[in-house]
Parts: sequence; structure tokens; C-alpha cells
Amino acid sequence: DLADWDAYKEYLQPLGIRHIRLQGGWGRTEKERGVYDFAWLDRIVDDALARGLEVCLETSYGNRLYEPKAALGPGGKLPEGDETLAAWDRWVEAMARRYSAKGVKEWMMYNEPNLTKSNTVEMTTAFNIRTAQIIKRVDPQARIGGLVSAGANADFIGGFLRGLKEQGQLDLFDWVIYHGYGANPDTIYRSVDKLWELVREHAPNLRLWQGEAGGASEEVQFALSGVDWTELSHAKWNARRMLGDLGHDVRSSVFTISDLSYHKDFISRYGLLKTDSRNAIIRVKMAYYVVQNVVSVFNDAVERVHDAAVAVQCEKQLTWYAFRDKATGLSLVTFWDGTGVPTNECAPIKAQLTMNNARFKEPVWLDLLTGNIHAIPAENAVVDGTTYVFKAVPVYDGPAVITDKSLLSFVPARPKKTK
Repeated sequence: DLADWDAYKEYLQPLGIRHIRLQGGWGRTEKERGVYDFAWLDRIVDDALARGLEVCLETSYGNRLYEPKAALGPGGKLPEGDETLAAWDRWVEAMARRYSAKGVKEWMMYNEPNLTKSNTVEMTTAFNIRTAQIIKRVDPQARIGGLVSAGANADFIGGFLRGLKEQGQLDLFDWVIYHGYGANPDTIYRSVDKLWELVREHAPNLRLWQGEAGGASEEVQFALSGVDWTELSHAKWNARRMLGDLGHDVRSSVFTISDLSYHKDFISRYGLLKTDSRNAIIRVKMAYYVVQNVVSVFNDAVERVHDAAVAVQCEKQLTWYAFRDKATGLSLVTFWDGTGVPTNECAPIKAQLTMNNARFKEPVWLDLLTGNIHAIPAENAVVDGTTYVFKAVPVYDGPAVITDKSLLSFVPARPKKTK
């Protein structure tokens, strides 16, 4: 109810992202005990699948038919008690049977249980196992993301992984999911590195999935509150987070396609599309086009270069990640000033980047915020075998890329005016 599928659905395919997370909505589906009305969700799932999207259904939230104070959003207690849990099991099974038959293969567990302290890691692990076992019994090929932690909390996530390992239940899951905000999107990766250590130690078959994070285009409540966000800083935040995730081998999600209207006086402005209190689209935000730019370059056609050698000379400490095109072996390096919170300014400084074992035919500088491709002057590109020195490279707090022109397809946003 916080957004309108019919309002935003036409914007999904042009964005280039092929996966979508949808809430299962127990309380909305079962309003009479034992009677499931999936019509509201069928309409969305069927349409999403018809558009070629890979749907991931999340098993959230509670149901007040069984618990009068059940959570209808993040921050409440997990379902508990024999009667409630039996009803939960029946709903999960009914949903899994219905949507696995339609082609849904990906599932998430209950959203952000650790926002409530009484949801201990032991309780959450048991609830995840219970839910995942039902889904796997219905569809042994289902791919499931576990935990869905609020934050990259090493203690909570580590406890979950240890619990799965001790109980022999690691094979139920494909990913462990965390949600990560923070005014500077780059600072989370110290925590992410710790999470990877925990995964390698306890659950090497699992992968990390950043399941919810996004910048805001105006001042907001809750996550990212207290910062004077703008549409420019919003766009920078999302691009930096997407590329940072890819640079750490983390599956990345963008939150969210549309603003969320919690009530008429509170619209959560994390969306790529600006909406009014009726959930109608007012306009497309800058971040939509920037996410589109990122996806058009960094997709399944490229792979990260884990042992890349890039030396940077700059007055600021830059964030950078190196990739290569799988088909041609041509190089890509993305970089930005990641030392602070994204600003509402674009004030470039100069840097020198030296890349060893690189490959280019015609290197260009791509600004991911504008989508503009710029030639690199010959005097600023010094080549010695597979070593490239790029001089006087513009750098600011939004991502840019040096890559090969042949890897890019440039389509003007509007035709040139004729005289």
C-alpha cells in the first residue's frame, strides 16, 4: 500500500535491473483464518514475470488474526506461539506452492528482525530454518536469502552463521542478507570485509547480499536522517553503493524504485521516482538515470579484477575498483572521492592513475552522473606495454570510469536541434 505498482511498473525495464524484491504480506493475504486471497499479489507477480523480471518474495510480516499486536512492518517481534506458528507455516507453504508454480525461484526471510532486541539471534535462526525448510520442501531448487539483518552487524550475522553450521542447515540458504545505510556509503565496507571473513569461516557455500540500501533525495526519517539530502547527493550515494558492492563481490539491491507514502504527511523519499501522497509519479529523479548508467556499464558482461594494480596520486584518498570485459579483456576502472558524505556540488580535482596489466584500444573518461563520454587527450594517456598512466584525470565525489570506447553505446537523450 506504500507504493502503486501500476504507477511505477513501466519504469522497471528501462532501468536495466532484472530482479525485484516484493513483500509477501501475510496480513494482507489472510484476513479470514485459513482463507488466502492472493489476488493482490498475483497481479503484481504475474506482471513482473511477464516483463522478464526475476521475482524475489519476502516472507513478511505478522498477522493480527493470530496476534493482536503482530508487526505489520519492520521493528516488531517475530511470530510466536503454537497457534501463530502453525498458521505461519500454512501461509508460507501456500505462498511457496502458488508462486513456485508461476516461476518464482528466489525468497527472502522475515525482514530486519534485529530491530527488536527480543528477537535474539537464536530465535531468528530457528525461525529462518523453519521457514526455509517449508519453501525447500515445496521447491527443492528454491534459492533463499537468510537473516535479512538491519545493518552489517557482525555479532548478529556471525551468530546466525554459527547457528546454521551447528545445526547442519547451511544448505538451506544461498545468501546471507544485510541492509546497510550510512551517510557515507563507502564506510560500510570495513564491516563487509568482516562479514566475508565470517562467511569464509562458517559458511563458505553462502554469498553476501546487500538486500536493501538507498540514498534519499530530501531529508528523511529513520535511515539517513539528519542530513540535508538533495537529488544530486541521492544519485551519487546510489552509484557509490552499487559500485562499492560490486567491488566487494556483494549482490547489490537499490532501495527503492518509488517513494513510499507511509501517510499523507510522511513520504519516504528514497525512491528513484518522486511520488505524491496518492502514490502517483510526479517525475523521474536524477538517481534513476544514474542507476541506469551504472547498470549499462557494470553488468553481467564484466567481472571484477581481484588482483588489480592501480596506483593513485591525488590530494584525496580515492575509492577505486577494477573490472574487465569478459568477452574482450578490455579494462574498466571506476573511481571517486569517497572520503565524505556525497555533496550537492561537483568540484573536480585532478588525479593520476597508473594501471598495470591493463588493456585499452581507445580509453575514454565516462561520467556516470551525466552519462557523458569524454575523450582523453593523447598527452594525458601514456602507454608502456600494458602499463597505462592517465594524467590530470577529473575526480569528484561521484563515480567516473576510465574504459574503452568500444565497450560503450552512446544514445543522446534528445535529438540535436536542426536549424
